[in-house]
This record gives sequence, C-alpha cells and structure tokens, in this order.
Amino acid sequence: MKQNTAVVMLSAALSLLLASGERAHSSGRCRYCRRLAGLGVALIPTLFGAATLLEYGMEGDFGMERFYPDAAIFSSNTASPPPPPMVALAFLLCGLALWIWRYPKALSWFSAAAGMIFNLAWLALTALLYGVHEQTPTTFFGTISLPTSLCFFLLGTGLFFLRPAEGVARLFTSPHPAGRLARRLVPLAVLLTLGLGLLCLMAQRRWEFSTELGVALYGSGMLFSLLAVALRAAWLVDRTDLNRRRAEGDIARQLAARAEALTRLEESEARLVANEQRFRGIFNSTFNFIGLLSPAGLVMEANQTALNLIGAELQEVQGKPFAETAWWNHSAEEQAKLRDALARCAIGETVRFETSHPDSAGELHYVDFTLKPVLDATRQLVSMVPEGRDITERRLAGAKLLESEERFRGAFENSAIGMAIVSLDGRWIRVNRAICAIVGRTEEELLGCTFQDITHPDDLDTDIAHLQRLMDGVADHYQMEKRYFHKAGHTVWILLAVTLVRGAYGEPVHFVSQIEDITERYLAAQALTQSLAEKEILLREIHHRVKNNLQVITSLLQLQSGYLHDPRDATIFEECQARIHAMGLIHDRLYRSANLATLDFAAHLVEITALISRGISQAPDQIRLVVESEAVEVDLDTAIPLGLITAELITNAYKHAFVGRTEGCITVRLFHTRDQHLELTVEDDGVGLPPSLAVNEARSLGLRLIRALSRQLKAEILIASPAAGSRITISFPLTQIN
Repeated sequence: MKQNTAVVMLSAALSLLLASGERAHSSGRCRYCRRLAGLGVALIPTLFGAATLLEYGMEGDFGMERFYPDAAIFSSNTASPPPPPMVALAFLLCGLALWIWRYPKALSWFSAAAGMIFNLAWLALTALLYGVHEQTPTTFFGTISLPTSLCFFLLGTGLFFLRPAEGVARLFTSPHPAGRLARRLVPLAVLLTLGLGLLCLMAQRRWEFSTELGVALYGSGMLFSLLAVALRAAWLVDRTDLNRRRAEGDIARQLAARAEALTRLEESEARLVANEQRFRGIFNSTFNFIGLLSPAGLVMEANQTALNLIGAELQEVQGKPFAETAWWNHSAEEQAKLRDALARCAIGETVRFETSHPDSAGELHYVDFTLKPVLDATRQLVSMVPEGRDITERRLAGAKLLESEERFRGAFENSAIGMAIVSLDGRWIRVNRAICAIVGRTEEELLGCTFQDITHPDDLDTDIAHLQRLMDGVADHYQMEKRYFHKAGHTVWILLAVTLVRGAYGEPVHFVSQIEDITERYLAAQALTQSLAEKEILLREIHHRVKNNLQVITSLLQLQSGYLHDPRDATIFEECQARIHAMGLIHDRLYRSANLATLDFAAHLVEITALISRGISQAPDQIRLVVESEAVEVDLDTAIPLGLITAELITNAYKHAFVGRTEGCITVRLFHTRDQHLELTVEDDGVGLPPSLAVNEARSLGLRLIRALSRQLKAEILIASPAAGSRITISFPLTQIN
C-alpha cells in the first residue's frame, strides 16, 4: 500500500469510527463534537479522491504523489506515484457516503455509494485472485495491493452498518425469511463466482483454451450456477412460504381456538353474572330472612329482607359476630339460645327454634329460625346459613282462630235451632242440644246413627238427591222441609238448610246442617190451607148464587115484559136484562176462575162483545165486531163497572151508528198507556155523533150510567169524531185495579 493511500485510508477509517460513535450517542454535546470531527476528517478522502480523478482527467500534475515527502515512517523519501483511478473513485465515494449517511432522504445515494465501493473492492480482489494485474495491469485498476482491496471491502461493510435498519444492511440482518435467504445465497454466489473463474483460468492454462472459449465456459457455468442458485432460492422461498402458511394456519387455528375459548369464557362469565344477578334477586327479594355466617359465627351476607327488619346496611353488620347484631342483642336469653345453636351447628347439626326480633320501629316480630351447616367433601364446616320466617301473622291468626273457635263453639252449642256437622256418608259428627231436643235423643244416640236412620222414607230420596247436587257442585246449598222420627214414635216436621264444606283443594269434607222444628207452624199452615179452601168454596158458591139470582131477575124481567104493550117500555126491560146479564157474566167467570180475586178482562171482553153482537145485531155478518186487547187482570170492583160501560158503548154503537146501513165495523180496544193508565176505546165507522151532543149534559139513561160508572173508576171520557164514525175512550189509572 502506498504512503498517500495509507494516510487517506486511515482518515476514512477514522471518519467511519467517529460516525459510528456519533450514532451511538443520540443527543448531547459529545455527539455534536463527534459529528463535526467526523465531517472534517471525511473531507480528506473526498478531496483526495476528487483531486486524483481530476488529475487523471485533465492529465495534469497536482502533486498528489508528493503529499508526504518527508514522512519518516516510510522507507523512502521519494515521491510515490498517484493511486489508480479506481482507488481515487473509491475514496471519493467513501467520503461522500460519510457526509450523506445522516440524511434519510439521501438513503438511496448512500446505499449506491456503499455498494459501488463493494463492487470496486470485489473487482480488485478477483483481479488479484486471477493474477490479472501481474500480467497486464490496466489503467483504471492499476496495481492494487491485497491490503488496499481488503481495506476498501471493510470500509464498505462499515458504511452499510452505519444504517443497519435500512437498505442492504437491514436485509442481511433481518431475522425474517428474507434475511435468512440473503445470508444463505450471497456467500454461495460469491463462492460460485470465484470457483468458476478459477476453474476456467486453470483449464485455460493447462489445455491452452482460447480466451473466447474460456469466457464461454465461464458464462455457461455462471448460467447454470445462477439457475441453481435461483432454483435453490425459489425452493427456499417456497418452503418458507409453506412454513409461513402452515404457521399462519396454526396461528389462525390458535386464534380461532383462543377466540372460541374467549367466547366460552365470556359466555361463562355472562352466565356467571346472570346467575349472580338471579341469585341476588332471589336472595334479596325472598320474604324469608336469609344470611351467611363464617365458621366462627361472623356475618358474611344478609339479604335485604333481614336488613330491612332492623333498618341497617350490609356494611354495618358484615364481619360482626351474629349474636351481637341488632337481631339478637335485645335479649340476653335469645343470645344464649343463638350461641348454643351456633355451637351445635358447628358440629354438623341443624338447629330450629322460635325466637323474636324487634324491627327498626321497636315492634316485636316472631320468627321461625333455622341454622343449617354447610360442609365440604371432607365433612368440614365451611359456613352456616341462618334462615328465619316471620310467623307473627300466623301466631296472631292462630290466636284469632282459637277465639273464633270458642265463639263458634258457644254459638253452636247455645243456638236456638238445631245445628249439626254430618259426614259425607250421613253420620252425625257433631250435634248441639237443640237438635237432640227436636228428635228426643241424646248426643251419644245421634252420634251412633246416621241421618238416614231417622228420616221419613218419603223424604229420604229427595234429601239424598239434594246432597248429590251439592257434591257435584251444581248447587252450593239447599233448603227443604222434611220429617224426622221422634224417639217417642211420632213424626217431627223440620226446615233443613244444608251447605257443603270443601277442603283446600276443593274436595268435599263434610256437611253443615241447620235444623228448625216447624211442626207447629206446619200444622197451623195445614189448618190455614184447609180454612182457605173452605172459604174459597164458600166464595165460589156465593158467586154462583149471585149469578143464579141475577139470572132469576133477568127471567122475571123477561116474563114481565110479556105483559107490556108499549114498545118503549119493552125496550127498557130489554136493556135492563142486558145490563143484569153483563153483571152475571162476571160472577160466572169468577166462579169458573182458579183465582177468585181477579179475572182476565181480555177474555171477558171477547165473551161479552160476542153476546151483545148476537143479541142486538140484525145482520151480524155485515156489522163486524173486532176486539183488540192486551191481557189485563182486574178485580171485581173494576170488572163490574168496566163491563157495564163496555156493554153500553157497544149497544149504543149498534143502535145509532148504522142507521140506514146494513154493514159496518165496530172496534173495541183495551190497552195500557205509558202513563200507567188503562184505556178502553169503542170506535165505529158509522154516521158519527151529532155535533150538538154533550156527554156531561145528556139525559139518556145510557149516557148517565156511563158518567156514573166512570166517576166510580175515576175515569176520563174522551169523545172524538174521525173522518168517518165516532170514537169514545175511557181512560182510568191502574192504581184502582189492585
């Protein structure tokens, strides 16, 4: 190595060393100083390389070979020749790379400069290896020593490692498949190149190949070598990709398994949270008092129902001895009972007793308390569960039930009527003194028999049928009159009322009977019924005799009319007979009616109008009589005047409405009105009433009779003259016909 080349090489190495130190110190004054020193030292190879290249290019002499004429370290003081262009170019590229390596935007230029230095160093090494310089030194390479080539090779390597995370250095140092592939293939390519070159040179020298044949052999060998390297690289890439896909598949499966496991974990956590919420909901919403104690008797949990009783929060009682909390500290006796229960529960025994707890207002609650142990698989005590049920209302209800039972017993035993509880098969279960007196038997005698034994056979089937209806749910009670056999042998009439008592699930349990002695009332009713029957017979006989007497009067009037010579007198007698006959018809209908108090006036109206029509009308087929009536029940006081009024109105219509005519129609209507009145209307389509007719002033016997009878009914007489004929309406209140 020449003197000037060695000095510049040292300056380049020093600049590279300062750059690496600058990179190691990311901040501070030391880094700044290293940077300035490195830049200053990097000027030496830069300027040296540039000046040497200019000297070659311009064919001048800048005196670069006399750069160290008096250097004592060299063996000769004579000036050294300038380095070859390749060395100058390498120094220039090295200096530029040392200047621009800090700037990320100049990374491509930095990588190109470092790579060029590698190429130049590689060419120099191969030239030395093949002996090219020794045989025919070239102008560009000159004579480059092996140390100079190796130094340039090391400078290039050092430059690449200034930025190890970028460019080619990153590729070689990468832990990924690409880095591993580069580290495998690059040394192989270098060895193949050198080996093929050496083999070609050795073969050419031994067998005196021509240069062209040697180049062809070298090219063919390089082709096959590159193909082998490419195929090797492809195989490595394919294997790496296959491994990557397998790894990705394994990772995907692992991720899927982890995701599934995570999903199951989340679902388990969600179920756990839901179960916890449900448990808390049930735990806090139950009506019972529930808690959890440690084996030492300390409170670990208590539900909201128990906390609400004493008006406390869980934090106030948690961790305290259970016996010293507000549930128990009101009574030393209750605390002693609890401590005994805790000791017994600690050895695996379940303890239950009744106690009392005061609430936040001081009111005492009676509690059915239970303490249960919780044991593990080895039968060791893990915790204890206290549970309490508020039985205050039950105790009060029990007291009320006893009181009610006493009242029922008193009412049952001292009742004035007979009371009994009877089983479903008819046995007497319980009887009071009244029923014993009714049937003349003792309580023991009744309890030893059934109700069928003392019931009259004629009433037994009816009684059992009623009981079956109760059992089937058709009825909830029944009442009937029946007969019992008295112990003395006679029959006792009773009024029986029976209800069925069912159990909690609706099943029949027993019958409750109320028995009232109605023998005297029954006999009195029979006597009254007999008396009423006798009076009804007598009343019917009276109506029959009145009807017969009226018939006798009518016969006498008819006999008497045979001695009259004046037609007007005969007419008067005939009218009297008709009126008497109308009254007789009412008594005859009452005699034939099942009801002696009232009669159906609608049927009577049809009968009396038909009778008048047959007796008066000369041409009954031409003068039609139409009856329109509702069913109306009237008493005797109303029926007689109403019948006479109807007879008079129909008779007048026949006599005066159809003078000079042989046909016509008379309509009789009887209806209720909206104002609780009854209206009788007689309407005809005859010649009509005279305009000068005044009912209230008329002197004829018929109209005077109508006025008198209307006053008796408190009726109002309404006269109307339609387009043809006349219409007379009698309206009277229904209150008169009761």
